[in-house]
Amino acid sequence: MQGERTDLPPRNWIEEMIERECIPQAARNETVETFAKRNKISVNTYWYQARQPDNQKKILELSLNLAKRAIPDVLKILVENATKGKERSVEMYLDYIVKLAKNLDIKSDGKEISTLNYEQALAIIGAAKGSNPGDSTK
Repeated sequence: MQGERTDLPPRNWIEEMIERECIPQAARNETVETFAKRNKISVNTYWYQARQPDNQKKILELSLNLAKRAIPDVLKILVENATKGKERSVEMYLDYIVKLAKNLDIKSDGKEISTLNYEQALAIIGAAKGSNPGDSTK
């Protein structure tokens, strides 16, 4: 076939299983049974290999890499919702920042970032926008 790479090693079913396990179940194209039948293995063999520590490590690493790619888009939506005053988005965004600060030792104007309550978060967002998003009188 034209355009098909021949320099790649053949994929084995374990590599395919690792990639498959990184996809949410609802988004998978086939069941474990169908996958096993197509690869001429038993369902028990599939689960045995899926639970092996080396394969679990590969599944986790690949899953985290896939998740990292989506973070900017998710954060953009979260910030948009937070600036609209949606309480849960504000909490989630600020929680993310606090966790990030703990992991990366981030400082804000030379001061440590502390946990804020909802009203404090709205005040900060309102100050950044020039109004208070929690104030429904405007």
